[in-house]
Amino acid sequence: MLGANDWTLTRVSLAPASPSAVASSPVDAARADALLVFAEDSPAGLASLDTVTWQRRLGEQSAELGDAFDWFLTHRRPTDALRIAVSLSDHWMHSGDLTEGTRRLERCLAATGVEPRVRGRAHCQAGMLAFWEGRDEQARSAFQAAREVARGCEDRTTEALALAGLARIALRARQTESARSLCEEALHVVEGSDDSAGWSSAIHVLSVAAQMSGDLNTACDLMLQRMEMARKRGDLSVVSYEASNLSAVERQLGNRTRAKELALEALDIGAWRSDQWAIPYTVNQLAAVAVETGDFARAATLARLGCFGVTEGA
Repeated sequence: MLGANDWTLTRVSLAPASPSAVASSPVDAARADALLVFAEDSPAGLASLDTVTWQRRLGEQSAELGDAFDWFLTHRRPTDALRIAVSLSDHWMHSGDLTEGTRRLERCLAATGVEPRVRGRAHCQAGMLAFWEGRDEQARSAFQAAREVARGCEDRTTEALALAGLARIALRARQTESARSLCEEALHVVEGSDDSAGWSSAIHVLSVAAQMSGDLNTACDLMLQRMEMARKRGDLSVVSYEASNLSAVERQLGNRTRAKELALEALDIGAWRSDQWAIPYTVNQLAAVAVETGDFARAATLARLGCFGVTEGA
């Protein structure tokens, strides 16, 4: 979730590896390929209502996924190793293991022979991990590298994601006009394509830029657009995050009832997904609504719950 004031079920069911495979090698070619498919299914699983199951499964398969990553590198298949690392980026962000994600991405990016589209997306993911760690210069370099590679292989989605990433950095520095320009460029890049990821990322940052500039009606419209697109795609994590962001904007516009409805929708999805990162922020949105309606006792209770959630999820 990206807020104006906060900037710092499966296609494959993996069977246990056979005892003979474990005795001779951590994984073989078939197992590595199966783990690659599992890894590439995980982002959609993590974005669904089945987040807890996917987090558990990814934790259980963590060692084998690492073995598959190493196997691909050892057997001169760096593109497939990088596909695993790119796919697990959402998991590393959920688990907070950003350092591990960065290490694996950088290790593969140093290899030769990686397919350009996969390399470009990996640079983007490395940029996001650096951004969430507050390493803005490293993030900028990664997004610029992603943009260059994406242009070279005509990957419009990755180019738009890279531009939106650069816009995030600009917005963190309160450079709202620069952020807006980068997002508009990203939207132009994917115009007429079947892209959704690049569009969604650009619209998200553009909506926050509008909110920070005081253009609340535009922010509201953009957040609604992104929310409805995510709902159509079944990306419930984005629906939840955007409903929470939109709740804040509706409250700023004086629409307290609508703000409360959106926060409750976000909280409902967050509870189903056991999203320990999103729930405290949404609870705080409800606390803010309670303050504005004069229910200070309720606001205080909600604020304490929000603080407790942040502590528990840390």
